[in-house]
Amino acid sequence: MSFFGTEDFYKVLQIDLFEGVKDIYENNFHDLHMVLDNYKTRSKDFLRYLHNYLSSFATLTDHCRVLLKKCHEASETVRKRIQSDLATLPSNNFLKDLRNYTLHHSLPLTMREVKQLDGRLIVGDLMWSRSSLLKWKGWNAQSYLYLNSLEGDIRIKELLVEHYNRIAAFYNWLEEYLLELYSDAFIKYKNLP
Repeated sequence: MSFFGTEDFYKVLQIDLFEGVKDIYENNFHDLHMVLDNYKTRSKDFLRYLHNYLSSFATLTDHCRVLLKKCHEASETVRKRIQSDLATLPSNNFLKDLRNYTLHHSLPLTMREVKQLDGRLIVGDLMWSRSSLLKWKGWNAQSYLYLNSLEGDIRIKELLVEHYNRIAAFYNWLEEYLLELYSDAFIKYKNLP
């Protein structure tokens, strides 16, 4: 019997597509991280990269759901891992809602922290105005609690780097887990003419 067209064949294709979406997410983060490190970055350039990152995060999340429906053998193990790794990540819901905020309400008020040291102005990190964000009524309860738990404005780089590191670790684990779980199918797939 040919491997082409079997259920395992389509699972392998779906995993391969998922890996592509994961690469897009990672590349969008790295692009965003570069502009965060450049103090000469204009706000509108940062917002473009932020939009790409938030969109790719939503795409990655949605593709993971689709993948797990097709790879139902993995769903219980992955669900438990999501509960332990991602459900406890306070910024997760906030960044999902921030995507909706940027699409349906406004781009977040973004500014640079400026300090005075020995008579000199020191330009610091990019920040979001927490009070400005809290004016929007579209935050879900967890995002609203997250915003209220913060003291002062949001340090964008700190938030995004912590979030990316947790998300990337989970999806790297998922990719390795699926490659191992379907290793026989991947061998057959690679041996197709």
